[in-house]
Amino acid sequence: MRGLRTTHEGRGSTLSDNTMCSIVKRGLKMSNSRQDILYELEKRQANLSSIYNNGVMLLDVKNLSNRLHLSAHCMREVIEKLERCLIVYEQGDKSLKSSTMALQEYWHKTVAREAITMDLPWPLDTQGDIQSFLARCEKFLSDSSLILMKQKEIALAVVQELMRQSGVDELPAAILTDKAETWFKCKEYFIATSHHRSTTEDVFQAHFSALEILFHGLLVPPRTFENMQKILDIIEKGEGNAKQR
Repeated sequence: MRGLRTTHEGRGSTLSDNTMCSIVKRGLKMSNSRQDILYELEKRQANLSSIYNNGVMLLDVKNLSNRLHLSAHCMREVIEKLERCLIVYEQGDKSLKSSTMALQEYWHKTVAREAITMDLPWPLDTQGDIQSFLARCEKFLSDSSLILMKQKEIALAVVQELMRQSGVDELPAAILTDKAETWFKCKEYFIATSHHRSTTEDVFQAHFSALEILFHGLLVPPRTFENMQKILDIIEKGEGNAKQR
């Protein structure tokens, strides 16, 4: 994929002492799936597991009014740090934030010198300034579209790299697209919520669960032997029941 390439960094094998102590001290009861995610995050970057763990624990602090926004910030950090340790961005890429700020700055400067006012009708001598601003608006919309497309490319590249690292070289295009879309939507949601966009407990939990399911599916290697043993146990039990009839 143009402009993106994967990175391969050294990985550890266990959670750091600090992360384990944090879990034990706070008495956090973690599911096996969540523990698996913690281990895999720690392998990829030392502080990812602690950031993820903080995001989880914040949800239990019911008396904290902005706990959803703080947890969202943690999830956003995990997503963005994972992206940076898995792929390398092209230098000089524009962000939606920088494009928005540039347009906003131009508007403020134009208004400050009274080239355009909020009073109507506008005099004829403002036509040039209006055309210039509209041209910048058109470019902004075009750049925004490209930036959003780039973010979706990044999401797809991350999903493909994580699947490759888990030993899955190929997946049907529809499944890859679905996973990349979930990654993109979760990232968008947690960025917006971390900036204190209004949300609800139900909406937050839905996105949080979607991200955890996605993380588990992408980060945790398939346990073929364990799955096969379960299948063999079911077959053996079924054969035993058949013999008793």
